[in-house]
Amino acid sequence: MREILLCLLVGIAIVFLVEAWRAYRKARRVQDFFLLGGRLKLSSFVATLVSTNLSLGNFIFLCAIWGYFYGYSGMLWISVCIVLLVVGFLLFANSFRPYVEDVRNSGSIHEYLSCCYSRSADDVIGRNIRFAASTATIVCLLLALVLELHLGATLLAAFVGISDYGFAFVSLTALICFYSLFGGYRSVVFTDFLQGILLFTGLTALFVVAAILGLQWQSATDVYGGLRQVAFGAGWHNIVSISVIGLGWLLVTMDTWQRNCASRSLDTSKSGAIIGGVLMVILVIALSMIGIFDRLAVLPSLSEAQAPQHSAGFHPIADLFLLSGGTPAWTNFLWALAALGFIMAAVSTADTFLIVASHSAVSDLMIGLLKRAEFGALDDHESESFANIGRVLIVVMGLATVALWFCGSMLHLLDDPLTLFFVAYSVQFALFVPVVYSGGPRHFRPTNITDPEQFAERLRGEDRPVLDSLKDKLNLDEIRSSDAESGFSLSYGLASRLNTIVEEEWDYSEGLFASLELDDVRRRTLTDAVQRKDYLLANRTVLEEAYPKLISKIPMRSNSTHPAAVFVSVCLSIAVSLIVGLGSAIAMQRGVTGFLWLAPDQWLALSPVMTIGTGWIVFLGLRWILRRHQ
Repeated sequence: MREILLCLLVGIAIVFLVEAWRAYRKARRVQDFFLLGGRLKLSSFVATLVSTNLSLGNFIFLCAIWGYFYGYSGMLWISVCIVLLVVGFLLFANSFRPYVEDVRNSGSIHEYLSCCYSRSADDVIGRNIRFAASTATIVCLLLALVLELHLGATLLAAFVGISDYGFAFVSLTALICFYSLFGGYRSVVFTDFLQGILLFTGLTALFVVAAILGLQWQSATDVYGGLRQVAFGAGWHNIVSISVIGLGWLLVTMDTWQRNCASRSLDTSKSGAIIGGVLMVILVIALSMIGIFDRLAVLPSLSEAQAPQHSAGFHPIADLFLLSGGTPAWTNFLWALAALGFIMAAVSTADTFLIVASHSAVSDLMIGLLKRAEFGALDDHESESFANIGRVLIVVMGLATVALWFCGSMLHLLDDPLTLFFVAYSVQFALFVPVVYSGGPRHFRPTNITDPEQFAERLRGEDRPVLDSLKDKLNLDEIRSSDAESGFSLSYGLASRLNTIVEEEWDYSEGLFASLELDDVRRRTLTDAVQRKDYLLANRTVLEEAYPKLISKIPMRSNSTHPAAVFVSVCLSIAVSLIVGLGSAIAMQRGVTGFLWLAPDQWLALSPVMTIGTGWIVFLGLRWILRRHQ
């Protein structure tokens, strides 16, 4: 098996690198490098959705381990998690349509939240929301990258007989860095497609080998219990946790937003989520059956010499390979295919973590916060420069990943990688409350003004009621001189000044209404907004109708949340997630049996729930306090 697996790995690596070199010519601009230029098709969307989420740490091992310990109850509740994953996305997806389908933005959840809750283009608190959220995401993605590659390197070393895990880890890291460096997201999508096929093939090979072995199964009822155990055997804390994770996963993860914006079609995202959900439920059943098979068939069949090597349920996949020596020689190819599939599962998730972390660093920290722009506001030279910066960051992050792995190994922090995986993923749920409450961007972004020069000229000659006073309030000459000194574009200055003006009460006279060509729906929207004193919505509606070809129209809902409530909510949620997660991990490592009526593993399982709960309490509490004092 070893020689066959090595040949397959070398062949796959060559294919990846050749495709990356071919993709390099099509990934020169930053929007092409990170978002495929908005041309991600449904088939590729499904492939990257499924392959990315088929992580060794948070999916494959989880399904197999829950299958071993909880049997059909584990299979049931992880399947419920996948169903909720799709339902949660479909429930809130329409709020994201204006952002997802706007080809000019940077395709980042952090930019989206900043747009939704900022009160102006240069709102300090809005920028802080973006900085805090993106920084936490990048750090957690790097941690998850280390853990995923560690699991992949462990399997690779075991399968090919390498005693040095470090060589296996560095080899996998170098591979994903090389093809991501050249082809960007295009290479990641291609490799995800191929890696998904390899995993399906590997699982099929594993089930064929299991059938060949013909092992006797113990009674599932004797081991796991009856129907009541199927419903509740996974434990209440795991059931609550897995349900919450499923409901919010496709709303808060940065790779989901990158994937959605790479398609630039919410309909593609919805269809892809449904198809991907069906495929993942099938995989949940297959992977859970591996754990069940390990406990009911593999464990009882092991010899006295093999029994001490059994993982006792913590690594059911490796347990199956204990039987590889007792099968015909021709099955070595099937064992190699199965091993390759699991190694590729680690690679497919790790390359996404790497490209997403680089994307967030470039789009949020550099273009968004330092340059105060979006992908669509960059000229070709700037766009190529930022794409090259993204490539440099991929190399830097690859080196940082290796350094973190060596430090973690020396400090024995990677002895229980699945626990740290849970900590890394839980932090992302700090964004759950702001996302579900957002309702979409409301303030002007620079790219919402499609032709700033023509818009400025139209304002100079404006004679319609109310609108004729805009040119004085905007002070176009001051905007031009200020932008020339600061280096920002005219669209940035106009958006910033408009965001201040649209929050004021205007004169909503019949003369203003008569000067606009309003259909019944927009007239009702404007009238209702005026009656509710939602001046931002009312005034934005007026401007969109007055200048339909110069200001892009976006659907909005009433949202008077102060950005400070969002910022504090996100920061405290991140803090609670880290305290609960790391505290639980340390307690488990030190053998603490319980704290405040719960065991450490129960606290760990509930950390996403506590993260979201903290977000709701702080968010709604501060929102109520700030609204009372406004």
